[in-house]
Amino acid sequence: MILAIDPGNVTGIAWFDPSEWEKPPRTEEIPGGLIGFVDWWETKVWSRDLNQVFVEDFIIRPDTHRKTREPAAYEIIGYVKGKCHVRDTFCMMIGPSEHTPFSGYKKQRTSKIKRLGWSAPSKDMHADAAASILLLGLTRMHPKIAHHLLKEIVND
Repeated sequence: MILAIDPGNVTGIAWFDPSEWEKPPRTEEIPGGLIGFVDWWETKVWSRDLNQVFVEDFIIRPDTHRKTREPAAYEIIGYVKGKCHVRDTFCMMIGPSEHTPFSGYKKQRTSKIKRLGWSAPSKDMHADAAASILLLGLTRMHPKIAHHLLKEIVND
């Protein structure tokens, strides 16, 4: 099982089983910042067979203070890195700026997610962000699966 995480006060989650790559990932939104995420992790993740985790990194830049004052993003990142270390689970950080070279622009990325049928039914932006992180992680770590998925939408 692969887990993609978009951390924050509301954390987007995308679950993906590579052996069932034809099925869209299951997406969720976890409210409550770090405490909500820890409760969710301890009840839903710890007992699962988790092979890889892709997490959107929170990169502090000069304009970060204007964008967000949410410490939850980096608290969750630290928590996930620690849990992956204890479990000996592969964890890949994906910078927010890395989404752009993959898809060009946010609208194109969102379009790919929708065309794959991976968009959250409730149109939750955090879940869609997690699905986007998942797709980028698959492109890097499972190129054959990503190729098959992307081939489907290119041939539309």
